[in-house]
Amino acid sequence: INDLLWDQKFRQGISHAVNRERINSIVFLNTCKVRQFACPSYGAEYNSERGQKIYDEWSHNCTEYSPDKAKDLLDQAGVKDANGDGWRQLPNGDPLELMIDVNAAAATETQTMELVKEDWEAVGLKTVMNAIDGTLLNQRTENCESMLRYRGGAVSGLLVAASHWVPISDAGGTICG
Repeated sequence: INDLLWDQKFRQGISHAVNRERINSIVFLNTCKVRQFACPSYGAEYNSERGQKIYDEWSHNCTEYSPDKAKDLLDQAGVKDANGDGWRQLPNGDPLELMIDVNAAAATETQTMELVKEDWEAVGLKTVMNAIDGTLLNQRTENCESMLRYRGGAVSGLLVAASHWVPISDAGGTICG
């Protein structure tokens, strides 16, 4: 999976497969803004016309829900249903199954991931959600034992950066490869 995660087309494809408006409606009762995980728009780094333009591009990059675009991007990444069983395979033809760890105690995270799982499976990406204890989740992340991890986020900015963006205080930013 590592090579796929570095493939921009794959990442864009799985992003366009997610119906964020549906998630906002069902899980968050339309109280959120649909966007990518980004710093808040009021951060000091965006206090200019250029900064606001960059923020807008960043926060809306690949957020359009488009299963057709998702399928096309996944095809371009070489993730195709080569055997006709309805599920996409890795570029080398091996089975592809996305396994994502989620904190079982975080209701919005498990509810969100259930909807994402439905969206990904609708474009042929077999997905397994592994809802586990938060302590085990963090341990698996730090030990590079997770394929993917759902991680909710709070508002932060570059001046007070979240540890998973600037991993200087803990292993929250662990990248395994």
